[in-house]
This record gives sequence, structure tokens and C-alpha cells, in this order.
Amino acid sequence: MILGPEGSSSGTLRIPATRERDAGVYTCRAVNEMGDASAEIRLEVGYAPQLMELPRGVTVELGRSALLACRAMGRPPPPASFRPSGVAPEDQALYLCEAQNVFGKVRAEARLVVTGHAPPQIASSASTVRVLERQPVSLPCIILAGRPLPERRWLKAGLPLPPGSRHSVRADGSLHLDRALQEDAGRYSCVLTNTAGSQHRDVELVVQVPPRIQPVATHHVTNEGVPASLPCVASGVPTPAITWTKETNALASTGPHYNVSKDGTLVIARPSARDAGAYVCTATNAVGFSSQEMRLSVNTKPRIRGNGSRDADEPLRVTAKAGDEVTLDCEAQGSPPPLVTWTKDLHPVPSVTDRHRLLPSGSLRVAQAQVGDSGLYRCTASNPAGSASQHYMLRVQGRAFSVSFPVCRPGPVASSWGPPVLPPLPSGSSSPVSPQSLSPFPCTLGWGPLRTEGRAQGGPRVVRVRGEPMKG
Repeated sequence: MILGPEGSSSGTLRIPATRERDAGVYTCRAVNEMGDASAEIRLEVGYAPQLMELPRGVTVELGRSALLACRAMGRPPPPASFRPSGVAPEDQALYLCEAQNVFGKVRAEARLVVTGHAPPQIASSASTVRVLERQPVSLPCIILAGRPLPERRWLKAGLPLPPGSRHSVRADGSLHLDRALQEDAGRYSCVLTNTAGSQHRDVELVVQVPPRIQPVATHHVTNEGVPASLPCVASGVPTPAITWTKETNALASTGPHYNVSKDGTLVIARPSARDAGAYVCTATNAVGFSSQEMRLSVNTKPRIRGNGSRDADEPLRVTAKAGDEVTLDCEAQGSPPPLVTWTKDLHPVPSVTDRHRLLPSGSLRVAQAQVGDSGLYRCTASNPAGSASQHYMLRVQGRAFSVSFPVCRPGPVASSWGPPVLPPLPSGSSSPVSPQSLSPFPCTLGWGPLRTEGRAQGGPRVVRVRGEPMKG
């Protein structure tokens, strides 16, 4: 120890080479004639920490304990501790051993290697699972390997399953649905993750639905020659195939007469009466079938019997005698049954009069024909598909009758002119001539036959007169 020079006021004590035994409590005392004073100072002698054993890297099996040593000495004795340091692979870790006291700090790094890690492995399973609608289904996700035990989660279309959904995860990790619906169909993913890695497996859930045919009108009506469409819109999973039959006969899907479109509609290009009837649409897929019957009615244009190749504009000529019964035929066929109407000289003929009657067949019957019934008759048969007509030119002839006129009878000439004297008319004869209407006649008069033919009263009269001299 070295004290300050005598007479110095600093009173400093210097220890050039401090040793551990120099540690202790030192007292400084100052004295003069007035008195004294003292103070104590504690001297601690120590050194910075030193690592007695450098930490070494340790390798340990997964799940077992590991011991990392870190011993340090110093004065005062320094505490030693480990803390993670830096970034390392998933199966490794870096730890820092650190010791510190008032005289300094010391550090050393150790590596911990964990063995036995295994990435997850999922058991192979079908990539597609099919289930009938409203039936239960489970999607498997079996763990084959993985250390540590992987965490498992399910995704649908890449997104987590929403909370409160109808899905449930069972103890074996499978995803379960008690009642599969069409909305549950899609791509599901099972994802396994642990410290060694991750793996996922995708599975497609197909919810199969038996065919259903959309309800439509079951009775369709078209006109002859106008294209007809019978719809058959069906849904189902997988997409159903559509077939058509007519009265148990299968129809080709493509052809000049029948054609089935992509949506299942049956198209008849030029329907005729033979196409009318019952048709059955059947939708079929792997899980079932559905059928629906439809009826097609084809309206056919009216056809008048006996009007085959003859020109409909050329009237048929009919001649009858006055008083006869005349029937003008107009038997029409068509679907639906056509309505028959008659005109005479372009004016409607009532269906029932005293002498005219429209028969159920469509023909017109004229009772006790008169000359005034003569004219141009036209029958028209019509329905939604069209119309047909027939013309008749009816001529009613008046009956022949006899009229007697005065004629000269051969014989002696009257001796004088005077009023004529006529014998009585022959039986069954009549004459428009009266004796008073005759002028004096220079011969002997008698009755002779007169032949006439005419038309009904009120009409123009054409008379042919054929006189015959009285015999005897």
C-alpha cells in the first residue's frame, strides 16, 4: 500500500497490485488540534466472468429431454442463463449462454438438434366420392405418419368450413354429413400440418340427383304442316339423357321428321294427322329415371267428300223440278270437326227455315223446291287449320200444264156475224179466254189443247204455244 506524501491533504491510499486478500473495510481518519474525523470504505476485489465449460451442441430424439451446460466463474459469482438466438431449421434451435457481473460479461452459443421429426402423410383414398341426395356421406382423411402429431383441418373450395355448418369432423378425422344436399357438392381438402411439414389431399364430392322433369302443359295443339315442339326440360346429376316414344315406338333423336334438341325438346317438322297421339318423354341417369306423357292434337284442314281433284271454283250443276226435294251434299272432314255454313247468291242461308234445313252431315236439304230457289249455292267448311268450299248451281224447273184456247172448227161458215158461241170447256181444262172477250169470228169455234211451260208466279214467263186443230 502506498500512502500520500506527508503533509499532503489528499490522504489517498494506493494499492498497486490488488489481490483478493486486500478486500475488506478501510477506515480513513483525519486528526488536528481541533479534533478528528473518520470514514469507512469497503473494497471488493473481483474479476469478470469466465466460462468454465463452453456449451456444446446437443442432439436429442423428438419427445426426450435435452441438457445444455453453461458454467461460469467470476467474482462476484456471475449468474448464467440461456436464451434462444437467431433462426434455425424447424428441427434445430440456437441457444445463447450468457454470464455477467459488475466486472464484465461473457457469451457462448450452443445448437440443439432434434431428431425423429416426420412430415405428415395421408392415406390414399378415392379422389371422387358420390352420394345419393339426402343420404349420409363421409370423406376420409386418415393420418399414416407425422411427428409430432399433425394438426388436421378441412377446407371447401380453399376456404375454411363456416361455423355452424352441417359438417362434422369425426374422431378418425373424416368429414361427415348426415344428409347430403346438392349445395354440398364441391371440392374438399384435408390439410395436415406439423413442424416437419404439411400435406393435403383433395376429394370431389358429387351429390347425385335422380332426374326431375319440369312440369309443363301436357296437351299441345298445332295445325297441319306447322312445326310442333313438345318440351322435356329435365334436371339431375349426372345430366340425364332424354328419349321419346310414341305409343311404345322409340323415336330417333335426329331425322327428317323428328328431331330432339339439346334441351330434350321433340320437334316435329311438318306434323300431319298421323302424328296426333300420346308421346312419352323419359329422362334417365345413373341413379334413376322419370317420365312424362304428353298428347299432341293436329288440326287438319277441312276436306269435302267428293271434292277430290275437281276445281272447287267450278260449280256443280243441279237441275230439279218444282216441288221436288233437293239435297246439296257438303260432308266435310277435318280435325277438329269443321263448321259448315251455306250462302245463296252470296247471302247467308239460315240453318233452319220452313223449307231449308242444314243436316248433321253439313248438307243442305231443300223441301218442295220452287223456281225461286234457283241460284248459286256455296258451302264453306272451316276450322282452326283452314277452310274448304263447294259450289252448286241449282236450277228448278216449273211443271208443265194445259190451257185450252178457242180454235176454228172446220164446218159451215156462219150466215152472219155475231157473238161467238163456245161449247163447254173440256173436263180438267181451263182457259184465260172468256166468250165475252172474243170478237165476231167467221167460223165455228171449239176448244183445242194448248201446251205451255213456265216458271213460278212472279218470275218472267216463257211460253211455247203449240195449237192443234180439233178433230171430228
